[in-house]
Amino acid sequence: MAFVFPVEEINIPNDSDHEHEPKRYPPEVVDDIRCIYVGAAIIWIILLVVLKVPKPDLLLLIFLTIPLILYLIGYHNAQYLETSCDGNILRTNVITIMIVSAAIISQWTPAGKKVINKTGFYKLLTASFVLLLLSVTDVWIIQKDMPTVRHVKVAIQTASIVLLIVAVYSLYKKIAATDSLG
Repeated sequence: MAFVFPVEEINIPNDSDHEHEPKRYPPEVVDDIRCIYVGAAIIWIILLVVLKVPKPDLLLLIFLTIPLILYLIGYHNAQYLETSCDGNILRTNVITIMIVSAAIISQWTPAGKKVINKTGFYKLLTASFVLLLLSVTDVWIIQKDMPTVRHVKVAIQTASIVLLIVAVYSLYKKIAATDSLG
């Protein structure tokens, strides 16, 4: 029979421990990032009013709040972000995905070839594409301001993707309503 005694671990700090500490953004960058997300939330609400988004049902309301929730999370977490997080930005070719999906969806028609007004869909789709194209525009600035630009791009891409979701869902509701009437 063996007796095992707990061994207390002793950590002796050395200079190499400081090399592995997370490198956080400086306070002025954190303030900039927070301003970006507050501004993005305000612009999102204005955009919804200007685009006259259809009267929301519960699911559409959930879609419309996604950017606000993500902007709130970005605002709250700005002080905890590390510079190493910059490499974790969406790398999918969003433009290709949006163009292919829009081409397919824009040809979507109700059963029986009934004609429906797709003006609202095209308005939301166009706004989504404009935002997406703005988000992929390169801005050449000094290195210390790059995190700010990255967060602006993320905020714009968030709005763009959710606008596409809202456009598709609104079109689906319109087509489904037409199919049920026919």
